[in-house]
Amino acid sequence: MIKIPSKVVFWALVLVGSLGLMIFSSVSRNAGPSVKNPSPSTLVIVSPTVFPAISPAITPKVTKTALPTPTASDAGELFKGIPDQGLVPTSVPKEQITGSATCRLEGGINFIREDLYESKGAKIVYHNVDSPARLIFWKVTPDDGVLKIGPNIFSGLPLPGGEREIGVTIEKTASAKSYTLAATITYGENDEREVEKIKEASCFGIITVTMP
Repeated sequence: MIKIPSKVVFWALVLVGSLGLMIFSSVSRNAGPSVKNPSPSTLVIVSPTVFPAISPAITPKVTKTALPTPTASDAGELFKGIPDQGLVPTSVPKEQITGSATCRLEGGINFIREDLYESKGAKIVYHNVDSPARLIFWKVTPDDGVLKIGPNIFSGLPLPGGEREIGVTIEKTASAKSYTLAATITYGENDEREVEKIKEASCFGIITVTMP
């Protein structure tokens, strides 16, 4: 029997192991997936989508302008002609009417220029007016057609009682330095047969209007 030295056996095993590793590595490279670097033409660049910032809705600023108090001219345009007072139904409950209608005039008006005047508490105060269709008749002294006065009707005024400032406009050149205003108001009153009759009440007092 041939005795092989142990050193030779050792180096033989190392050689066989090395060959085995080389063969295994070669097989693994051939069997593994082929990974290729993508060409520039196949690259897909995904850009982030930028959405515009959503701003809150801008509400337009609304500036409210107070309308001027209707003048006598406005009242004259709204009221043309005298309605049949007997055909207007009573719009104020009868229990709120405690007697005949009454009224009074207070204060004065001083014109600074033709389109501007100062009111010194000029108003009409009234009680027991039974319908918004009741009228206010103005008497101007001297009666030369220079002044136009309002209100002329109780529509839009608190009923059955209240007060309202007087509005005056100059229609043409004045013939006097001052004018006086007097007034009467209409109201309804039922007779013993419950038939309504239209009556008038004269207002107590006067309003003096001084021209510029």
